[in-house]
Amino acid sequence: MQVIAEESWSWILIKHDGALLLSVLCGGIAMYSFDFALSASERASYEAQGRSYLVRLAYEVTREPNRFVEETVKPTV
Repeated sequence: MQVIAEESWSWILIKHDGALLLSVLCGGIAMYSFDFALSASERASYEAQGRSYLVRLAYEVTREPNRFVEETVKPTV
């Protein structure tokens, strides 16, 4: 695992086995992380627009996390 970029108390982008994983801090009083792998189109947008794309994407996740459920990272037990 390699940390690629991060914004304290907001999000962190990690590269793991070739995938880009975004962990976004969500919630208010009850905080939780919403973790998902970037889709091909999200990855292309990140590569084209850089950090500013991640800031916008993280904001979208905090507003509507259910839009990203299909891409969530499932923990392995």
